[in-house]
Amino acid sequence: MIQLVDRCTIPAPPERIWHWFENLEENYLRWHPAHLDFKAIRGSPIKEGSICFFDTHIDGFRLRMRTRVVKAVPMSYLRHVGLFPTSLTNTGGSFEIEPAEDGSVLIAKSWIGYEWSLAGTALDRLIEWAIPVDALRRHMAEEGQFLSRILSEPP
Repeated sequence: MIQLVDRCTIPAPPERIWHWFENLEENYLRWHPAHLDFKAIRGSPIKEGSICFFDTHIDGFRLRMRTRVVKAVPMSYLRHVGLFPTSLTNTGGSFEIEPAEDGSVLIAKSWIGYEWSLAGTALDRLIEWAIPVDALRRHMAEEGQFLSRILSEPP
């Protein structure tokens, strides 16, 4: 399984970050220049069971995906998984928000692949060949930096 993790400090309390994710349809395009579109197809980006769509362009790779929010703990945790066809590669991600002295720490995680011994390793190699994993890692770090700048502005 390929797992990517990024931690960044956000100069805002968890409530403000959660509210920002709640309004992701309005905020997605200004979050990162590579972001093209985001829609909450059913529900809200922070409610369990909701279906969302995002479209991002990362170093020549177009990532378009529908996801389902599978866990949402207000002000602290949000987890989503890819829907078909990306569900075939066990794709998902999460955001964890931890209170900190100078605001919050946002821990973003993305994963793709399986933890099967031989088949999982072979699938990981195929995925690494097909998608730009290093560019995804860089994109996640940039999202944290950009979100920190955005939320450092007065509300």
